[in-house]
Amino acid sequence: MQYPEVIKTALEYIEQNLKTDITAEELTKMANYSTYHYYRLFSWVMGSSIAEYILKCRLDHALAEIACSRKAIDVVLEYGFDTYAGFYKAFVKMYGCSPKKYLSIYQEHKPEKKPEVVNMYTEKELRTILENWDIEKNLPVSDVYLSNGSKVSGNIWSVGSDYFLKTGKRELLLKKIKISKEFHRQGFSSLPILTKTGEEYVDGKDIFILTRGFAGSPLPKSDRFGDNRVKFGEKYGKGIARH
Repeated sequence: MQYPEVIKTALEYIEQNLKTDITAEELTKMANYSTYHYYRLFSWVMGSSIAEYILKCRLDHALAEIACSRKAIDVVLEYGFDTYAGFYKAFVKMYGCSPKKYLSIYQEHKPEKKPEVVNMYTEKELRTILENWDIEKNLPVSDVYLSNGSKVSGNIWSVGSDYFLKTGKRELLLKKIKISKEFHRQGFSSLPILTKTGEEYVDGKDIFILTRGFAGSPLPKSDRFGDNRVKFGEKYGKGIARH
């Protein structure tokens, strides 16, 4: 499902003007809708009110700049918070943990590299996105962890026991879809589950795909690669090279 054009325009405008005083009335006038109908449309598409969405974007962007070693108080003032305490309180209310705790859990700390902030979505937003697929409602949505207890990138979530919801950079994710088709043809992976409208992904500010998990325990390397790892590698590489 693609977002209505008026919502896409609003998202782009919000993204470009987060450090200014954006109001819901301003967006309503831009869309040439009545306030009542625009509020309902935005909430239905985005899963949150206009004010909540703008606040979330400001929190995300402010945290990203703080993570890149900018002075916290300077950043939060630029994004419209009167004090760091105000930013802190709003962040905890939105994500259930402090900014510092969030960064310690969700970032990969690599020497001599600025930390990268992953995409952040509330459970409510993820559930709204999942409505695009014909799957059981109210399945538990949770982060994905490896057997050693470390968290997988914040761009993937498990949905119930059978599915994974993924998002990421548009170009990279679309390329992965193409590659997965080739791998599926060779028996290596599953295809994205089609949405209710027959699309391979949900298109909006970010794109999302839903895939099925694999039942059972992981195979040992000997079973995964077969007797000849070189041939397996050549076959795998050719699949990538085609795209």
